[in-house]
Amino acid sequence: MDLKMEWSTAFPVLLLRPHPVFVFPGAGAALLPGPGGATTARWPSRARPAQSMEPESLAAADDMLPSLPLDVISEILSRTPVKSVCRFRCVSKAWHSLISNAAFLATHKEPPRLVLVNSVPANNGSAGPGRDLRLKDLDGNVIRVIKDAGAFLVMCSGSGTVDDGSICISLNKFDVNVVDLASGNVLATSAGLRTESVRDSAFSYGVGRAIPSGAYKLVCLARPHTCKVITLEADVGWRQKQLPAADPAQVSSSGSGYPQKLSVTVNGIMHFFYRFPSPQVDRDYILCFDLESEEWKESMQGLMLPAEGRPRGRGISMIRLNDKLCMVEWKERTSNPHTNIWLLADSVNSTWVKTYTIPMAPATGLAMPLRMMPDGGKLLVFFFPGPSSRTMAPTLQIYDPFTGSRTHLINFQDYHVGNGICGMDL
Repeated sequence: MDLKMEWSTAFPVLLLRPHPVFVFPGAGAALLPGPGGATTARWPSRARPAQSMEPESLAAADDMLPSLPLDVISEILSRTPVKSVCRFRCVSKAWHSLISNAAFLATHKEPPRLVLVNSVPANNGSAGPGRDLRLKDLDGNVIRVIKDAGAFLVMCSGSGTVDDGSICISLNKFDVNVVDLASGNVLATSAGLRTESVRDSAFSYGVGRAIPSGAYKLVCLARPHTCKVITLEADVGWRQKQLPAADPAQVSSSGSGYPQKLSVTVNGIMHFFYRFPSPQVDRDYILCFDLESEEWKESMQGLMLPAEGRPRGRGISMIRLNDKLCMVEWKERTSNPHTNIWLLADSVNSTWVKTYTIPMAPATGLAMPLRMMPDGGKLLVFFFPGPSSRTMAPTLQIYDPFTGSRTHLINFQDYHVGNGICGMDL
């Protein structure tokens, strides 16, 4: 079918021809068949007034419009600006019904705004170590402050989406809290479960959400080689779990390895990261714990780096980037300081793909990715100043890997703990 569109000042009219051709001329234009079956656009003279359609023509057009498949109309309108789509409701009853449909409206719904989450010292007049959670938009405006919610630890994952709504984990003195940033409510907490002694002795711990039950669980790996699990708010006590048979944590407990304190949960699996210096182990290890079944899965291997290329200290960290497990490798003590971002491509074969390389200024000590943006693979990055920098402030920037350019968003002049990013309807 060919698609012929006659555009009046009121609304478009679609006519059917063999072989569909989707063309959107400007206002006042008409697509007409030309020689050899070609389609041409004809614009009326500027002095010629637009002709309004008679009621009979409107009725005829209304009868014709439903013959065009609604999925085709929906596809065209889904690419049209919202204001224009709203005007098209007057075209016909079929179009009005389509545009008013909840499924169609969902395609035009604006994505949630990105909100930066961190914690600052509580300004409550007390001398205690309390922390407030602070939410900012990407322009640096403070949107909300959740008083005495604790120090930000990590955004919560569990449902297989980029973010579990706007849920984060905070540490308030001895208690681990699950906080809904949209409402400010604490959804679950370890308060009253006597977790402080276990968590203090743990060399690695984390809170994650099980799939599909949705339960929030605190998991602690403690010496000597013990694993304990507790379900927040359930008040059923700690459950002792065995560590995997091939446990690199045993090497870690002897002092030759470096466990990452905070675990990372992706899609209901909690990951514990252990780094080992060469030559004891040629690769780092990741223990995988299923929060739903509370069973250990097959361990994964970390990055395969040459002995001379294995960074020391804080050189590698495991994080969750969007819905993927990610390794951040910092190369700040070189003539060409940079940060490599590795994403897990195959968990079975422990395959990591270097997706981004971010150049760093000499005064930059740390570049931490927060979000892969939907527009062309850009990356939202938090840059920390190095120890030698006395003037540089922490900054939030968007890095474009194709051009190497950076878009500066926010300078942070005050002290804060931790950073997270989430999508939120405000």
